[in-house]
Amino acid sequence: MALIAGSNLGPYVVVERLGKGGMGEVWRARDARLGRDVAIKALPPEFEMDPERLGRFEREAKVLAVLNHANIAALYGLEQAHAQTFLVLELVDGQTLAERLAAGALPVPEALHVAVQIAEAIEAAHEKDIIHRDLKPANIKLTSDGDVKVLDFGLAKAFEGNGTEPNVFNSPTLSLAATAQGVILGTAAYMSPEQARGQVVDRRTDIWAFGCVLYELLTARPAFRGELVSDILASVLAREPEYSELPASLPPRLRDALRRCLEKNPKRRWQAMGDLRVELEQILADPVVDPTPAAATRLNRTALALAIIASAVIAASAAWLLKPAPRPTPKEVVRFFSPVNFSQLRATGRPMVALSPDGRYFAYNTSTGVFLRAMDTLTARPIPGTDTPLTGIFFSPNGEWLAYWSTALNALQKVSVGGGAPVTLGPAANPLGASWGNDGNILFAETDGIWRVSAEGGKPELVIKTDPGFPASPSLLPDGKTILYTFTTGTGADRWDQAEIIAQQPGGKPKVVVRGGSDATYVETGHLVYAVGNALYAVPFDPNALQTNGGAVPVVTGVERAAAVTTPSANYGIARNGTLAYLNAVTTTAAVEDTLDVVNRTGAVKALDVPKAMYRNPRVSPNGRSIAVETVTATGQSVIWVYDLAGGAAIRRLTQEGNNTRPVWSADGKRIAYGSDREKPQGIFWQLADGSGLPERLTSADEGYEHYPESFSPDGKVLSFARVKPPLGQDAWGLWTLRLDGPDRKPVVFFDLPSSNEFGSSFSPDGKWIAYASNASPDAGGAPTSFAIYMQPYPPTGVKYQISQNGGAWPLWTSGGRELLYRVNVTAGAEPRLNVVSITTAPVPAFTAERALSIQGFQPVVNNREYDVFPGGRDLLMVLPETRRENGAPPPAEIRTVLNFTEELKARVPTTQR
Repeated sequence: MALIAGSNLGPYVVVERLGKGGMGEVWRARDARLGRDVAIKALPPEFEMDPERLGRFEREAKVLAVLNHANIAALYGLEQAHAQTFLVLELVDGQTLAERLAAGALPVPEALHVAVQIAEAIEAAHEKDIIHRDLKPANIKLTSDGDVKVLDFGLAKAFEGNGTEPNVFNSPTLSLAATAQGVILGTAAYMSPEQARGQVVDRRTDIWAFGCVLYELLTARPAFRGELVSDILASVLAREPEYSELPASLPPRLRDALRRCLEKNPKRRWQAMGDLRVELEQILADPVVDPTPAAATRLNRTALALAIIASAVIAASAAWLLKPAPRPTPKEVVRFFSPVNFSQLRATGRPMVALSPDGRYFAYNTSTGVFLRAMDTLTARPIPGTDTPLTGIFFSPNGEWLAYWSTALNALQKVSVGGGAPVTLGPAANPLGASWGNDGNILFAETDGIWRVSAEGGKPELVIKTDPGFPASPSLLPDGKTILYTFTTGTGADRWDQAEIIAQQPGGKPKVVVRGGSDATYVETGHLVYAVGNALYAVPFDPNALQTNGGAVPVVTGVERAAAVTTPSANYGIARNGTLAYLNAVTTTAAVEDTLDVVNRTGAVKALDVPKAMYRNPRVSPNGRSIAVETVTATGQSVIWVYDLAGGAAIRRLTQEGNNTRPVWSADGKRIAYGSDREKPQGIFWQLADGSGLPERLTSADEGYEHYPESFSPDGKVLSFARVKPPLGQDAWGLWTLRLDGPDRKPVVFFDLPSSNEFGSSFSPDGKWIAYASNASPDAGGAPTSFAIYMQPYPPTGVKYQISQNGGAWPLWTSGGRELLYRVNVTAGAEPRLNVVSITTAPVPAFTAERALSIQGFQPVVNNREYDVFPGGRDLLMVLPETRRENGAPPPAEIRTVLNFTEELKARVPTTQR
């Protein structure tokens, strides 16, 4: 319920609202029993019926209850009234530290006095193994007596903020990931580097945040700043605070203590808040620099010690020089985002974004001209002379020139990055990608082959003829002779995902180095990076032998591709200094980007290392080692993929032609069956899961119908399938079976009543029962009613048992046939959940009451089963929505830059190259 002033919550009379945010609403209230004022923190109304939120709220209350310290706002209790769950807290009157700092910095002695109290509070929490995770001035109150009260311990862990505040320095807690790698929690301006990277955090992350607060106490300015949250995070990861802003009179020991708080490497940071608190107390007690004579004495002693050390260093230098050089420390990977207006980008069928090979600039093409941003600046500027119609931008090797195709002149041109009159290089009819090589020539692809023209201008020459087909994206390999390019003979929407990446010298024979990918770039780390769908893959590559060495691995997801598949452009670039820049995916037609995850029954999630996509119908192999899954591309094509859960290899495409949907593993795990329209009529096909051999037809649907496989009997002899009559409605679905060991493989009706729907069939592990969903009433008439889960013997005897009483669809047998798991709330737009029923089938079927699993938030697609069960029944394979887009609106466009990306690339895709 929504609280209002004057309302009652049990014995508490609500007086006035003190604040509201993503974490909850805070109200002043009067405790009628004890005659005291308290603070009440209530769940936001939208979370009141959320079991997960309530559970986390209660767990956090138990954590807060163990804290008892004068500088921590006390928890009085966790209570419920009128279906409202709320915390009863100590009411702390006074200003927040954020409100106090709005009037200016604190004097150094006062700042130290406040800092020591904050440190005492955090130290007390750490002694109870509690990490605050969201320490910031807005969570610290100053009473009228000058005492400090730290608020909201642990709530950052309990809640995920929705970030509606305009002040990014006081933004709500961020929650960007919840995986085995850790949880990113905190407010951007006070977030430690390890939080920003999504690593597991410990007490030292509070010490970092404390350093940010201390800096702000002394300067009244945040230590890390930016216009957007992404700018602030980039500052946290890559820049140092402006220590010059600190007061000139600051004691040197305090300056040093602050620097140690803000060490980006946690190992070099203060390791315990208690040690830091002792240091601050000593500085507070004696803030003045030592008198000159004593200081001079120490200097003399130090000089003597240094002289002795210097002698030892000289004596050891020869031995030191003979030591092998240590391996260089990997450079820090830093990410930052630069928003762009996607609607103003032009020529979307060609590359819209370019990165200079030296990594100094990136550029993007807009309707008003090309904009250039240097990596050391915060804003982009237009390049004068680029406001004419142009497309397909790319840089010179030294980054001083930008080249492109002039659509008005049908010619290649270049312009200085400083602006000026464009220079025409030569005619070009319709280039499908171009690049500027170190040899002083430009390669570009036309429909008949690869052409070359001097970067100083001249007559283009055809160097590789490729008819018939479409070449694209040519570039020169390090030997200066071999050309890497994409080639396809396809014409469909997925032609570039089915393309070949070829290496070839002029006059030589083509060599296919990658099948199924496009828009490749050779990286000096010994990798070939290329695009498939909206993802970038990397594979070790030997440019001398012209061959890959190992499996491809997805390294970047969510990359914008060229519109209308005109070219294979993936709008990305990798510079020689290891920088990556790319345009994030915006135009995909998917309303939701999904991830594939392993989820246990408690709701814990482990993400699989596969690209984000619109996933459908995930299925686990009988041995639990592989999965099959369907994706729906941006153009609406359905494709079946296979992924080895052991890792080490990328997800692999199984089907190539037509729309292929609803994969099902055969009982022996060797084949995958699926519905397909690859040939007329539509029907069910199966093929070997390793991709060898050709698909084999199992069924042919009658005119106006479609067939989709659902379950194999445990002996592999029978396949149950759905016979569907589009458009979906009443009498659209029916259950049929197909014997695979018979001579004619003739489909047989299992249960297909008129004017009703039956679907989601699942064989029991002993093969004697089939469970399914139906909206046919259990009476003789079979009139349509709400869906429920039923089971019947196989072969059918006319007997059926209703399992669920509260709806249900897509049942699965788990735990060796001792349970039935199924989905409820299957209507469009409803939030789904999973129920389970314990079951025995002998001597007669018996069932327990339905109970819900602690799993929420999976992808609700009405006519698909977006989950499967691993052998044993404890873990599920699920499709989880990564990003929901409001009303189907696309996400904001950003040019995403990753500094030192090649460090990440080498770690994820090892090569033999040093």
